[in-house]
Amino acid sequence: MFKLTILYYRSLLKPGITRYALMALVIVVMLASVGTQAFGMGMLGAASSVPPLFFLAATFLTLITAITSSSKQLFGFRDLDTQLSWPFAARTIVASRILIFYVSELAFAAMLLLPAYAVYAWFLRPEWWFYPTALILLFVTPVLPCIVGAILGSLLAFVTAKFRLGKALEYIGFIVIFAAIMVFSFASGQMTGGALAGSPVFGFMDKLSSTPIELFTNALNGDVYNFCLLIGGSVLLFAAFAVILGRVFFKVNSAITSKRTRSDYKLKISKRSGAFAALIGKEFRIYFASPLYVFNTIFLVIIAALIGGAGGVLGIEKILSLLGLPPETLYENGITLDQIAFFFPFLLAYFAALSPTTSCTISIEGKRLESLVALPVSESRVYIVKLAVNLILYLPLMILVGLFMMLRIPSLYSPYYVALPAAYIILSAVLGLGINLLLPKLNWTSESQAIKQSASVFATTFINMALFAVPIIILFAFKIENWGALLLITTLGAVALAAVLWGIISAYKGRLRELL
Repeated sequence: MFKLTILYYRSLLKPGITRYALMALVIVVMLASVGTQAFGMGMLGAASSVPPLFFLAATFLTLITAITSSSKQLFGFRDLDTQLSWPFAARTIVASRILIFYVSELAFAAMLLLPAYAVYAWFLRPEWWFYPTALILLFVTPVLPCIVGAILGSLLAFVTAKFRLGKALEYIGFIVIFAAIMVFSFASGQMTGGALAGSPVFGFMDKLSSTPIELFTNALNGDVYNFCLLIGGSVLLFAAFAVILGRVFFKVNSAITSKRTRSDYKLKISKRSGAFAALIGKEFRIYFASPLYVFNTIFLVIIAALIGGAGGVLGIEKILSLLGLPPETLYENGITLDQIAFFFPFLLAYFAALSPTTSCTISIEGKRLESLVALPVSESRVYIVKLAVNLILYLPLMILVGLFMMLRIPSLYSPYYVALPAAYIILSAVLGLGINLLLPKLNWTSESQAIKQSASVFATTFINMALFAVPIIILFAFKIENWGALLLITTLGAVALAAVLWGIISAYKGRLRELL
């Protein structure tokens, strides 16, 4: 089991000092980015709330990614037939897939909780037992959301695989599940002391949502009973999940990977189109053919749109409260409402530009790359098309959200509700393309390797985090007084950096042929 797991992760990152150094840099940048956010909460006197809050964020993130990726991580990998011919028992192969799935989700929890632990330790100086306790709790954090997400995602893939419009139904299913999770999270957070507090159903939902956080918080504070309950319960749940999955693995795998063909197919005259239209149509077909690709990229853009829309409807103060930043605390620290409005363009840009489609647009080609290179079009044309997909998907939505906020929340910084997200979306798209050309993953056996676990995706995400952190660090480090000028310089700087990166990419001829 461990040999198969190690072989899997070795295939993700070929040995090489340069690649390992780059991955180390990405990890450091990511930890620093998350740590900056946690440290900011510590500075506001909320250090004791940082680990529970980041535990909640890790749980939510793991649940979402597990739902979208479980059917690809656990089932449908291309080299299953090859692995079955190896001298390993079938149950060993299944166990290795479960371990790979768990480790992949554990990485997200580690990136969030390790900085949270560091901030907690820095401000509160806990006793020695805090450190081994926190480390053990880190390893059980993704267990429950992994199991729930795997069940929901695999069940959805299993059911929709039987229908002709399976992909469309799968998208609808994902939307319904995500909407239910968002409503459940919001309702459970608002029902205490409200009109629904006495309802048995909502009381149960509130208890269900708060129990893991309470167990985690109490365990981190030294409660041995809660610690044993959380650890023991997680181990038993994971063991039961592994045993049950081992019994149904091949049946579910066959159902998910089987393809339905039409019996009434009719040959029709092919439509003709220009090179650009044909290429962009191909890119959109590849994109929408993979629910994992769609939700791994556009999910955060939807979050940005929801934050912007909710901000316009509810107002800045209410949104800050929902995000765990009570306005009263900010006012006490000398931050005005107009200054708070300054951060909203960054908040929108952060979510909208964090995960561009271009970060894996070359990798997802896989074995199709040879056909793409053989087309009678220039590499620059191919790159423009791949950038266009990202901009078409992200820019119109965020422009509408920004205009809505300009009307509903007028401030000194209103124009940047549109300008800053747009600038960062363009920058992240070009950056993602450049990094994916530098660090492609073409020999993937499961598309989750290219979409979720490749070096280019990690590098793009966390370099984006660093780019967002730079102007905020400059603001506080140098005590900038003209915040409007900083927003203008940041916006223009993002566009200028995107232009420089695009010039470098365009000047490098023959890169796609080198990858064959």
